Amino acid sequence: MGCGGGGLAGTCARLGVYHYGVTTTTAAAGPVMRHLDFVAQVLRPELDVECVSVTEQWAQVSVAGPWSREMLQSVVEGDLSDAAVPFMGCGAVSVLGVPGRVFRISFSGERAYEVAVPARFGAALWRLLVGQAEGLGGGAYGLEALNVLRIEKGFPTHAEILGRTTAFDLGLERMVAKGKDCVGWASSRRTGLLEEDREQLVGLRRGARSGADHRRGASVPAQRRGGSRDRAGPCDLGLLVADL
Repeated sequence: MGCGGGGLAGTCARLGVYHYGVTTTTAAAGPVMRHLDFVAQVLRPELDVECVSVTEQWAQVSVAGPWSREMLQSVVEGDLSDAAVPFMGCGAVSVLGVPGRVFRISFSGERAYEVAVPARFGAALWRLLVGQAEGLGGGAYGLEALNVLRIEKGFPTHAEILGRTTAFDLGLERMVAKGKDCVGWASSRRTGLLEEDREQLVGLRRGARSGADHRRGASVPAQRRGGSRDRAGPCDLGLLVADL
């Protein structure tokens, strides 16, 4: 069981009919806000949309691990079952009487949630959740541990993605529109980026305990892994402090 600072993964959550919330890594909050303003003002000025930064208004904590739901259920009023809050689900909740939000998202590959409360309650919520995690044999984990977990799962970020990486390499080909221009459209049609024998980004293979091909961020020729798009399971990095 582990607790980490929230907003670790970039997500867009639909909180209402015309209300969306975007989370990013902390360091990217400013650049993402600038980009959204640029899109609204330059690329799509015809849209009636307003972007507001609420970074200072919310504190968000990630709760991950096999007992994450049970632990979070002790502070969140309402149903957190898979049926009520499926993977990638979100919604408004009451956190010990305080209006908050819960997101069923995972950057580590485990069962995980992020719970958000108004910023003034953030420190108290953090202390409470860390104490409960320690009571279950877990505790707080840092970014290094989180990165090991996500790499083992095969979740790449900008640290592993090169200019030759396409949506097809990441398993996101369904998000590339076929009939209109969009992000990833051009690279999805370049012959050199579609060849089967080129180097492609992969995760870590289950049981890969020898050789240098499958270390973090590795790129290997497709024919050396049977042309498959590998999605890694547990391997030999061994830093699983949140998997208790």
